[in-house]
Amino acid sequence: MNFVSSPIANAGCQDYPESITPVCVAENLAIAKLAQEAYESAQIAKRLQEEQTARDNAAKDAADRAATIVADNALAPDDCARSTNRYVQRCIDIAVEKARIENEAIDSIRKINELEVLQKLAFDKFTSNKCDQAANRILQVCIESKAGADAVKKESASLAAKINETQALLTKPLVDANGDIILTALLRSKSLSTKDMKAVLDKSLLSTTDKKLLSAYAQTLNNLKSTQSLTDFKIPLSKSLTEDFSSTTPKVCTVVDGVVKSLKSGACVLSIRFTTESGYEVQSTKKITLKK
Repeated sequence: MNFVSSPIANAGCQDYPESITPVCVAENLAIAKLAQEAYESAQIAKRLQEEQTARDNAAKDAADRAATIVADNALAPDDCARSTNRYVQRCIDIAVEKARIENEAIDSIRKINELEVLQKLAFDKFTSNKCDQAANRILQVCIESKAGADAVKKESASLAAKINETQALLTKPLVDANGDIILTALLRSKSLSTKDMKAVLDKSLLSTTDKKLLSAYAQTLNNLKSTQSLTDFKIPLSKSLTEDFSSTTPKVCTVVDGVVKSLKSGACVLSIRFTTESGYEVQSTKKITLKK
């Protein structure tokens, strides 16, 4: 019988953590020290990352505040789009009313879709009973189906008109459940300059005709002299657009029936809104310096 000796495993101090030999004690202390240093390094890296994140967030907040200030300065003092006017009761009321209008418009569109189904049913009933034939027109079923179809058509037209009226009251696109735009935005331009107007109109879904009308009238208004003598002057009106003018500086000037009434020297800021027959609007401002 042969006896084979198994090789002895090389056991280290980590295999016997309870070992208290000087070598193992030293090794264990060294490993513990490395672990502590690794932990401290990780903590330092974490702190540095947090500090960098805080600096990045502070820089972003500062940039956002600066951008907000620039955006606010481009708007009239009483414009609800200004961040400082967010909690003004008048602006809150406007936001609530706008939400009501949007919900009303969406409800009108839903009703129109339902009416289209009813109109198809009435038409199918009219066709299946051959109500287009003179002999059948006096049948009660034909009278009812025609009356129903006419009523549905009238109601759909009324709702469509209501939506068109709503369009001018909104300041951003209204979309349906599929994300399709159903009402066009009120177009806001920083100024009436050709460059600013083009940038605004290019982003819109306006027809070529509407773009030309709005652009041409904006240029007409832009041609108003930026410096005027302290006398009353007329604002040029358009033959094809509806205009609305008001003064955001009532102590310097007012607007009455398309005439600017000059009250004293200073900056006269006009709030301008002009609209096409199809309901597309542009809102802008014009600054005119009044001098003696």
